[in-house]
Amino acid sequence: MVQTSQGRVRGTDRTGYDAWLGIPYAGAGRWDAPRAAAKWSGVRDATSFGDRCAQNTGWDPGYEQTITTEDCLDLNIYVPDTARARTPVLVWIHGGGFTGGAGQDTDPRKFVTQTGAIVVTINYRLGVLGTLNLPQLQAESKDGPGNYGLLDQQAALRWVHSNISRFGGDPDNVTIAGQSAGAGSVCDHLASPTAKGLFSRAVIMSGGCNLQSAASGQAQSTAFAKEAGCATAADVLACLRAKPAAELLAAQKESGVSLSTGGRAFPVNPATAVRTGAFNRVPVMLGQTDSERGLSTFQNYDDLGTPMTAAQYESAVRSAYGADAVAVLAEYPLGDYATPGEAWTDAQNGSTSYTRWQLTRTLSKWVPTYAYEFAESDTPHFTSIFRIQQENPSARDFPFGGAIHVERRRPGHLLQGEP
Repeated sequence: MVQTSQGRVRGTDRTGYDAWLGIPYAGAGRWDAPRAAAKWSGVRDATSFGDRCAQNTGWDPGYEQTITTEDCLDLNIYVPDTARARTPVLVWIHGGGFTGGAGQDTDPRKFVTQTGAIVVTINYRLGVLGTLNLPQLQAESKDGPGNYGLLDQQAALRWVHSNISRFGGDPDNVTIAGQSAGAGSVCDHLASPTAKGLFSRAVIMSGGCNLQSAASGQAQSTAFAKEAGCATAADVLACLRAKPAAELLAAQKESGVSLSTGGRAFPVNPATAVRTGAFNRVPVMLGQTDSERGLSTFQNYDDLGTPMTAAQYESAVRSAYGADAVAVLAEYPLGDYATPGEAWTDAQNGSTSYTRWQLTRTLSKWVPTYAYEFAESDTPHFTSIFRIQQENPSARDFPFGGAIHVERRRPGHLLQGEP
């Protein structure tokens, strides 16, 4: 049992570590900035996960039904039995394209028991509930609309900073890490003035640095309001806030809204911030898996029962690489691969690897930067993808080619970034 700033929580003992699950770190009304979670009396049970944030169905197991819960700003804490005072802390931000997933998807057992670090996983608002950027919201939020999910993440980091010492953690030794959308989030926080001092290191896995402009976010949000049936309402925002979450999620399928810059929290595109050096300067580790795009090939072709054909391969390369397509086809000829899908995966792996390396070179001008590639075959998995690989015959037989996009692995190799 641990006393937090909101009240006492009772966790559970597991083999090699203790776990406290579903602890509220903040509360928020729809399209409001997160605020401190309400206090409670007595002892709160923290032995089961809280609700996942509202999201549409996903293609992976566990997400077959639409989730409409908006009271979801919880976190999970995993403390190794070896922990002592001021144990290093890793805060993991899940991926899912900013539209899906939850902190509970990550199984931290191996990482916690092998590294001796404390791991925290978090939920944050997703989809349009975390990204809306209507002009009417500008007056409501000094931190800026268009990035409520990112503001949630910072609220979680502040909770960790205030409370993690009570679990044996060191608030001055917090690493933020994330994969895919979580990796993009990490770079967003690097560029955020309001995140300064909340972390001392950053890990960007299988993601990059970019936020669209506020103008683009507002254009998407206006289109979404029209799709949701609120464009002609006397008060567009009131109309949207009165809609059931299920209706908003349905409209999001037809007219989605991506994160955008805005306000004092995210005033500039993080791509600009890292290029100019105007970011929170902490050591960064950045990289990807050795088969970064294998999952995408599986999802878009083989899982649908239609493996990529030779004609589709050539068409995909020409569409993706334009004037460079001839060179790409020469570098990745079909004759070198068992299937067109494997050729496409390899070409895409090379492309994303090059993009990551360019970002590594940019960051390394300003901070100690480390590049890596995960290639280990037996590691902690994103839970639902592990289930796919166990339960889906087409996934069992698919040549993913190594560690795929959603797996967290120990580095196959580590390179110091260029000074």
